[in-house]
Amino acid sequence: MPPGVNPYGSQAGEAWAAGHTGSSKVVIGVVDSGINYSHPDLYLNVWLNPGEIPIALRSVLADVDSDGIITFRDLNGAANPAYVTDINANGYIDAKDLLKDPRWANKVDDDANGYKDDLIGWDFANNDNDPYDDNGHGTHVSGTIAAMGGNGTGVAGVTWSTQVMAPKFLNAGGSGTTASAIKAIDYYTAAKAASPNMDFGALNN
Repeated sequence: MPPGVNPYGSQAGEAWAAGHTGSSKVVIGVVDSGINYSHPDLYLNVWLNPGEIPIALRSVLADVDSDGIITFRDLNGAANPAYVTDINANGYIDAKDLLKDPRWANKVDDDANGYKDDLIGWDFANNDNDPYDDNGHGTHVSGTIAAMGGNGTGVAGVTWSTQVMAPKFLNAGGSGTTASAIKAIDYYTAAKAASPNMDFGALNN
């Protein structure tokens, strides 16, 4: 261990200094109370389900960062403004914009996984496609994992660009059923199988 390095810490600072800040091709499933997907420290790192992107958009969206996948980083790039709209008027494109846009939320199960318009995950507590965090815990966990660093906002997660998925099973009061938790884990596992070009990491709760 080099002198001055905390042997009990994560050594995240040393990793960042060496340029290791994560990859958008890594997805961490936060099986919890959902994610505040409009949070300024998280919106770029919210998982975008590649199979649920409507077919009409797949051929025209630009992979701005050339990583082989379309993420919110691409949707916020200068090449894609014709295909997204800042519906909630917060100054950037986030998941709420897609969920409210009929071009994206087209009422079609594009990836044939049994969940219509699961663009960013699924809410198994309320059985809908909007896994917004109405409790706060899932957002806290997501921030620890993947809050953006170097942006002068909030905190920095361990990895700055990893995608976080929201298979939500806890309700606003922090309660959830075992059956919903199992469905959430099964959803994550199926998404992993459907995305062989991406690295799905450990589930968190």
